[in-house]
Amino acid sequence: TAEAAVSVIVAYDAVCDDISGLKRVYKHCLTAAESGGLFRYYNTGRVIGYRTLNLERLVLELSEEACASYLKDHFGDFDLATLSNEDLATLKALFENGLSVAETARALYIHRNSLVYRLDRIQKLSGYDVRVFSEATTFKLGLLMTARLSNINS
Repeated sequence: TAEAAVSVIVAYDAVCDDISGLKRVYKHCLTAAESGGLFRYYNTGRVIGYRTLNLERLVLELSEEACASYLKDHFGDFDLATLSNEDLATLKALFENGLSVAETARALYIHRNSLVYRLDRIQKLSGYDVRVFSEATTFKLGLLMTARLSNINS
């Protein structure tokens, strides 16, 4: 990537033993590559396995109307696209560290109280406490759907 000055995403799936499975594996790799470009903020690497996609795969299969309906039902007038880069980085680190506030603060090199302040600010904006698993899941789905819709509309 550095020498060629291009951005590359490598996608892979399980090995297929015969030609009949090639079409399925190819589709899986296309889905993984699309996910890598679409959800690039949430993927930590440039090599993406189809089987490592979890919520991203589900969101890709939803219609635009289903995503918009989910966002309207759960977030009302709050637009997740208005979150700052700092808020997004905080949320990404929180999700990567299993919702552990202490581990997230270490990963972000900030004081625990600073992290709690950021999370409280996100809660005031959105109405969701991302330290609670069910609310964090709803929030992450919302972020993925917002990314998908913004890609469709751009």
